[in-house]
Amino acid sequence: MAEFAENCGTHVTSYTPRSLLPMSACNVKLTALRNIVGVELTTGWHRIEQRRVDQFAAVTADAQWIHVDSVRAAEHSQYRCTVAHGFLVLAVAHALLIDTVHQMICAYDLGLLEIDSVRFPAPLPAGTCVRASCRLTGIEERAGVSFALWSQRMEREDSLTCCAVRWTLRLND
Repeated sequence: MAEFAENCGTHVTSYTPRSLLPMSACNVKLTALRNIVGVELTTGWHRIEQRRVDQFAAVTADAQWIHVDSVRAAEHSQYRCTVAHGFLVLAVAHALLIDTVHQMICAYDLGLLEIDSVRFPAPLPAGTCVRASCRLTGIEERAGVSFALWSQRMEREDSLTCCAVRWTLRLND
């Protein structure tokens, strides 16, 4: 994840995964989590370089020209450039969500239970900066287990949303 440390215009983002912090740095319990329902948490800017898109294409065997061939994309794509895979954008969204909320909930055994919905309203051109806005929308109890409901929006540097996700995370003491 160190490759997130990229320069995006006037913003320089240094990516240090909060999940690597000692557990003693994380002490918020369920009661305190309830206090941030509705609060928007926003990450710094992160550039998604063509190199990362190419690596994702290699790993997923999805090397369609729209993702990896900048010359062809410039000539034939409606976007006039290569674009990141939707699942790459979703993977980055998940990493930023976990990083953003980990300090608050790392006292729990955190697990992704489900993706409730995902939309890709705009493409993410390679080389573009994105940031995530995450909002805890509620906490539910099901059969004695707590679940945190999150909504997240991935915003491009031109303010367009390239991904919107609703996540349900399981919280175990």
